[in-house]
Amino acid sequence: MKIAIVRLSSLGDIIKNASTIQMIKKYYPNSEITWVVDSIFADILDNTKELDNIIKIDLKRLKKDFSFKKLKKEFSKLPKNYFDVVIESHGMLKASLIAKYISKNKVCGFDKIIKEKLSKLFYQESYPFECDENEIYRYNKLSANCLKFSFEKEDIYNLKPFLGFEDKDYSKYDKFFKEKNIILAFGSSKGWEAKKYPLEKWINIINNLEYNFLLIWGNGDEKKEAEYIASKTDATILPKSSFNDLKYLVSKSDIIIGNDTGPTHIGWAIGTKSIILFGCTDRNLMIENDNHLSIKSTSKVNHCKFDKMDFSISEIDETLIINKIKELI
Repeated sequence: MKIAIVRLSSLGDIIKNASTIQMIKKYYPNSEITWVVDSIFADILDNTKELDNIIKIDLKRLKKDFSFKKLKKEFSKLPKNYFDVVIESHGMLKASLIAKYISKNKVCGFDKIIKEKLSKLFYQESYPFECDENEIYRYNKLSANCLKFSFEKEDIYNLKPFLGFEDKDYSKYDKFFKEKNIILAFGSSKGWEAKKYPLEKWINIINNLEYNFLLIWGNGDEKKEAEYIASKTDATILPKSSFNDLKYLVSKSDIIIGNDTGPTHIGWAIGTKSIILFGCTDRNLMIENDNHLSIKSTSKVNHCKFDKMDFSISEIDETLIINKIKELI
């Protein structure tokens, strides 16, 4: 069976959705699984265990410099009417159009679309979407419903680390690592300031722990914030890295800690201990166990519509975070 998963963007969602690959392979070991993803995020899927193929398309860049000629070029990368089953988990019109284009039999998606409701027009089958459901369980349930297999919730907690990184020389990073290394993901997606824990509180945490904190950043604003944190602590700013290099860095660390953002979810997916802080979002976005912990503010969350003006994450006491770090280290 030739199966395609269409999830184009959102780093955290791609990571959580990728957990479904090993679940599918468990029930269909001889299946061929292909992932269609935007090129900007594609590196996160490189070297993912049991993923057979990746189709990378430049839709985000095309948005800034659109032409029908360029759109045609991107669609030429897609095999028309090729896949037996296509699982479209994005709920975006462009994703469902791609899913329809590459499917020869069936496109599956969620029955409730949060963003672009016209997406459902291109599904042959749709399945329940519960806003307050754990996201990782939700993505796996979509695959199970579409491919007609069943699993227990406990199976989600038994998933093995699945993200991998390129086999190459990473010695340029050796100088940054000491004993008890903690990667700090203090940033967040653009437009999600409410997800961010205050820099001054991160500074207080770093200065109250004798560990090696490594700061990651992805854009100019985050680099400035990293420089500010480093100016008031002994934390080290890592060079800007590709997603592939970031996976290696997380794998080499003892803990990754940070806001509810893509890089912190790498910890769970690659097998490194993690702590995620939640304010305007909630714990249903992760798998929590002895190695992957969360701290949530006291605010109540509407799981169907997150409040981007809920800055309650700033109320989390630094002592709680310090204790969680000590618990894991």
